[in-house]
Amino acid sequence: MNATQMVADTSAPAAWREGAIHIPGGHLHIGVWEENVDETAMLAVLRSLRERMRSRGWAVEIDTAHTNYRPLQLRRHLARKGDLRYYASTSGRHLEVNFFQEITTEPGRGRYDGQYFRDMPRHLRIPCIVEMVAVIRKLQDCGYRLNPYQLTQGVPLPLALLKLFDGRRFEGDPLGAFNDSWGGRRGEVRFDRDETGWPSAKEVGCWHPLDRDGVRLHQGDWRYIRPTWLWPQPKGRIIYGQVYGGINGQWELVSNGVVYSGCFQAREFFSCERPDLEPRRLVPGQKDRLEKELAKALEKKDWRRVEVLAGVIRMHR
Repeated sequence: MNATQMVADTSAPAAWREGAIHIPGGHLHIGVWEENVDETAMLAVLRSLRERMRSRGWAVEIDTAHTNYRPLQLRRHLARKGDLRYYASTSGRHLEVNFFQEITTEPGRGRYDGQYFRDMPRHLRIPCIVEMVAVIRKLQDCGYRLNPYQLTQGVPLPLALLKLFDGRRFEGDPLGAFNDSWGGRRGEVRFDRDETGWPSAKEVGCWHPLDRDGVRLHQGDWRYIRPTWLWPQPKGRIIYGQVYGGINGQWELVSNGVVYSGCFQAREFFSCERPDLEPRRLVPGQKDRLEKELAKALEKKDWRRVEVLAGVIRMHR
């Protein structure tokens, strides 16, 4: 039985294709790469996927955005379901499916600007995850397997996708996030490591390891940062956490269990404990008010509030 016949026969058993499913974090993208296969087989998978999505209520249409050349049109298609969109295409041994929306983007650019989970309107996020799971399940029916280093093992697929897209996939495991960014298990042996498992000072020292104050960063140091970009945190908000990584001069930040990987340079981090920094000054009358509040807290034996107020008064000397 050839691939075309398998597509036509909905009762055909699974595992008639081989390859891995890749899902990059943040992007609403599903990709498949297969070795030792011709384009005809990938076209059969694309047709099978198209029919599955039609059965789920998607309106499928020919993609004419790039070309009117008929053979290329057969290798790609667009689909709509409410406010959700996706386009699928195949080229050689590669097949990809990209979901997007056109609500929170510039008119006509949703296909290019709306492919990120952070840009997805809140009411579309769960429906988008549901449809992406349907695509993954269909590809698994065809025989493809999920990349084992991408999704948290033992977690239901929809929840694993949510964690992947909102940055919480490696919650509590910053070293796992670092190793994954360098190729899964291959990343574990790629660099010289110290006793904690992180790249050693020798590996990090060849890059720029100094923070804004000129202090050398080490794995696990606590620092502040005010990123101009960071989702889901508002831009410009100061975040406090531990820094890790340092390879290629890029550090990741771990704050409240969330791992923010990528483009942080050492010079973006700073510390507020430098003794040469001018202390905060009280506004007129604030010291008296703080001392009165401290007296009330002592009278009520509210020791937690006593600790906070005493710290504020001590900081302002």
